[in-house]
Amino acid sequence: MGENGAGKSTLMKILAGAYIATSGEILIDGKPFNIKGPKDALAAGITLIYQEMQLAPNLTVAENIFLGSELSRGGLVQRKEMAAQAQAVIDRLGAHFKATDLVMKLTIAEQQQVEIGPRAAPQQPHSGDG
Repeated sequence: MGENGAGKSTLMKILAGAYIATSGEILIDGKPFNIKGPKDALAAGITLIYQEMQLAPNLTVAENIFLGSELSRGGLVQRKEMAAQAQAVIDRLGAHFKATDLVMKLTIAEQQQVEIGPRAAPQQPHSGDG
C-alpha cells in the first residue's frame, strides 16, 4: 500500500479528525470539506478504528458502547435503555451478538464491531438530574 513513512497513518488520522491538515484539500462527494476534529469527521461518516482496541473486556457490549457517556436519570444509570439502544446499533451493524454479552467472550472481529458502536450510537445528552 505504501512505504513506511509515506504518510498513510497521518492521512487516516487527518480524515478521522485526530490531526488537522496543514495543507491540501479534502473533497467529499466532490465538495471541499474542512475536518477540524472528530465530530466533523463523524458528521461526514468517517471514523477510524485503531488496531489497538480500547475495550473493557469484563464489561458488556452495551457498557462498552456507552462507557463515559452512560445514560442516566435521577442519578441512576439507565441500563435497560442503554442495552436497548446498544442492541439497535448492533442490529444496524448486522452483527450477531447481544448487547448483554461480555466483550471478553466475543471474537476479535466482533470486538472490532463493538469498537464501532459508540460512533454509531445516538448521541444524547445525559445528566444526573432527571
